[in-house]
Amino acid sequence: MEETNRYQQDYDKSLVYGLAALGDIRKGRFMFGEKFAKREYFMMKNIIVSHFGLGNFEEGKKWKEKMYAAQKENKLPEGLDTYFNFDFFKIGDKNVWGYEWFEELPKNRFSKSFTKVVYYVCTTNPDGSDKDQLYRLHVLMFHSSDSKFDHVLTKRLETAKNEFSGTLYQYTYQEDIDFKKLQNDVKEIVSGNMKSIEEYLEEQKRKRNLRRKKIKLYNLLYTNSLL
Repeated sequence: MEETNRYQQDYDKSLVYGLAALGDIRKGRFMFGEKFAKREYFMMKNIIVSHFGLGNFEEGKKWKEKMYAAQKENKLPEGLDTYFNFDFFKIGDKNVWGYEWFEELPKNRFSKSFTKVVYYVCTTNPDGSDKDQLYRLHVLMFHSSDSKFDHVLTKRLETAKNEFSGTLYQYTYQEDIDFKKLQNDVKEIVSGNMKSIEEYLEEQKRKRNLRRKKIKLYNLLYTNSLL
C-alpha cells in the first residue's frame, strides 16, 4: 500500500503507511534477524520521498540526516550504501526520480568531476512504469575556487531528441543545497518552462539594481539621521 500510494503521488497516505511499516519492521527485527532489520533503511528512504512529495523539506532533511548517520556507521545495506532515492514525481507522461549521493563536496574544486544529486527523467508505459530514460539533470560541482555558488545544474541526454544538452548556468546552488528550489527548478525544466540564459542574466541584473537602490536609500537615510 505504501509503494502504490507513493507511485500515485498520494503522499499523505504513503507517509502514513510508511511510518506504520517502519514501526512494524523495528518491532520485528529482533525476531526475524539482521536481513529483515535492514528493510528499515529502505522504508526510511521511502518516507523521505513522501515528505518531499508533500513539500515537507525540513522534515525530509531530518530523515536524510538519519540515513547519513547510518551510512557513516556502515549500517546501510547494499543498494543504499552509496546513494538513495529521495524524490519522485510525475510531470505529464514523465516520471522524475531524484537520487542523492552520500559523498560530500570535495574541498579541492578542481580535483575531479563530482555529482551530488541526479534527477532521471523517463517516459512511461501505459501502466505508469518507466519506459525510456530521456535525460538526466546532474547537480554538478562547479570548478572554481572563488565562485558565489558551489553546484550548477547540467543536462545530459539519453534517448531524448531535439533537446539542449549542457550546463544550465541559470540554475546554481550552494554547498548546502536548497532542495525546495532544486525541485522547483527540475519541475520547471521538465515542464518545458526552462529559463533562457538571457532571462537569467536579466533577472540577475534586476536583483543587482534592486540591491543598489536599497544601499542608496540606506545611505541617504543614514546621512539624514546625522543632520
